[in-house]
Amino acid sequence: MYVPYVPLRAQQLLDASEEMLMDMQIFPIDAQTAAEFDRLRQIKKLKKTGRADLLIACIALARRATWVTRNVNHFRQIPGLKIENWVD
Repeated sequence: MYVPYVPLRAQQLLDASEEMLMDMQIFPIDAQTAAEFDRLRQIKKLKKTGRADLLIACIALARRATWVTRNVNHFRQIPGLKIENWVD
């Protein structure tokens, strides 16, 4: 049976992603995260930051965690956020 390359590769990537996600811890949005979000929304220079990105940053801030991202320039403007780039 012939299996096209693209769907087979997509399935392999999905399987690998599922394996990686099984080891990840999911952090819920709690009161501390919400407080960080409210605080950062008041900062004028962050008004253009998307709500989802700001929420991600707030989860990291609330847990005093380091945010690992390739998009360092985008998140660098968020005060107090520790950032690392593991790609470049």
